[in-house]
Amino acid sequence: MKFQEVVDERKELEEELKTLEYVDVSEQLEKARSLQEKINPIEYEISKHKQYKRLEEQVIAAEANEKETLELLNESIFILDAIKDFEAKEAELQVKKVQDLFTNLTIKLFEELKTKDEENATFVVQMDGIDYSHLSFSEKTRAGLEVRDVLSTQSGVIAPCFVDNGETITKFQEPNGQLIISQVVAGKELEVISE
Repeated sequence: MKFQEVVDERKELEEELKTLEYVDVSEQLEKARSLQEKINPIEYEISKHKQYKRLEEQVIAAEANEKETLELLNESIFILDAIKDFEAKEAELQVKKVQDLFTNLTIKLFEELKTKDEENATFVVQMDGIDYSHLSFSEKTRAGLEVRDVLSTQSGVIAPCFVDNGETITKFQEPNGQLIISQVVAGKELEVISE
């Protein structure tokens, strides 16, 4: 029974085959090639258009990113300026607080850098605008006595003070506490004088 069905199906297919037309594949391939040559420029233009759209989206994203970055930069500059202003005011208050402790001396805590618009922390004792390192011996002694008085007052410790080469300084403000002065007097033996 199955065999007969297969035989019948084969006869039907043979009959159908007689009605079909022979097609030359090479001719069809040539037509396909011809159509593909017409399609290629169109596909190229479509890909260019897609690429243009992608680039356009990237430009829009970059512009948004640039705007956000600029806003963040402006905010950062504002914060940095506020910090600089705060530090400048803090330095000004520190200088005033330290300066108020002295009567004849000034203390330079900051110096401006020549190459930048910034200040460098420093600590220089000055008398009449002259740095300590450039003062004469007697001026250094007077400055030292004043610094010693300020430190004694601030710390609450009044220690004896020793001034060597007392012959070089004739006029100075008496410091807090005990003062010991040594002077060289030509032709005299060692002598201790108490007041």
